[in-house]
Amino acid sequence: MGEKKPKKIKIGQYKGYTIYYFDEEFIAEHKNKMMDWAEKTEEGLKERIRYQIDLETQRKEEEAKERMMKKNLESLKKINITFDFEQLYDIIKQAKGYLTELPLVFNKGVMSFSMMDPANVCMIHRKIKYKGKLNGFQVTLDVKSFNKVLIKLKKNFKPKTIDVGFYKEELPYSNLYMLIKNGFGCLSVIALDSDERNQKLPKLTFLTEFTIPRQELVSYIQMAKIANETLYFEIKDNYFRIEAVGDNGQRFVKEKIKKVNSPDCKTKYSIGYLKDNFAIGEEIKVMFGNDYPLKIEDDTGCFILAPRVDGD
Repeated sequence: MGEKKPKKIKIGQYKGYTIYYFDEEFIAEHKNKMMDWAEKTEEGLKERIRYQIDLETQRKEEEAKERMMKKNLESLKKINITFDFEQLYDIIKQAKGYLTELPLVFNKGVMSFSMMDPANVCMIHRKIKYKGKLNGFQVTLDVKSFNKVLIKLKKNFKPKTIDVGFYKEELPYSNLYMLIKNGFGCLSVIALDSDERNQKLPKLTFLTEFTIPRQELVSYIQMAKIANETLYFEIKDNYFRIEAVGDNGQRFVKEKIKKVNSPDCKTKYSIGYLKDNFAIGEEIKVMFGNDYPLKIEDDTGCFILAPRVDGD
């Protein structure tokens, strides 16, 4: 009789590898790749298998990460989108008055952001269209830095449009930059390593809703600021009115600003948050209720302000 052939005995599984005992050796096999060890004891086998397979797994993960990084770098280099400069300038200027970080989302030709201010008193939601292919991409920028770049461009070049691209450094560095370019050259704004994410707009139901020219409302608010740091938005007898009363006897009242068809309601708001740029459009929609948030809406998005509570 011929010599008996050794039998391959299956021992178990570890991280996708099948462990066998074959011809007095222990073997780890994965996709036709085999590893063998001289240790015969069970504990020694386990430790050696774990060590070797962990190294192999780590190597594969690093290779996959490097391939993905190179792929992303190549994809980013090809990105080039175009904005109307004045529209972009306006929404970033407004955001700078309330926010510190700006998580920008680019998807299907629209850049947007929705963020609460650091004190959680107001919320800014803005959107702007762009030309170019960029979907499902997000980058967080420092608002002051981005606004500073746009101010310089407006002052020195007055561009009608600007092109935006992105660049990410190769490993071991990983900084991401927004590239702003046109005939003036190329400026870069470094992205923040931030966990900030866009926040969902709250669902609100208002007692009143009407439109008014933005500059008209701004003028009344500025007059009210002379009397006090807070003011009242009120609907009384189907008319919108504004009132501010100070501790030193100063008082500002503007009656019958706008005729509206809604029930009486009244809410106090902080004038400090109703800055000149709380809205962007020329015609704005105003919504509020009784001791309820104020929402000011235009074609670019909306501004939501919490009511001022006595004692704040």
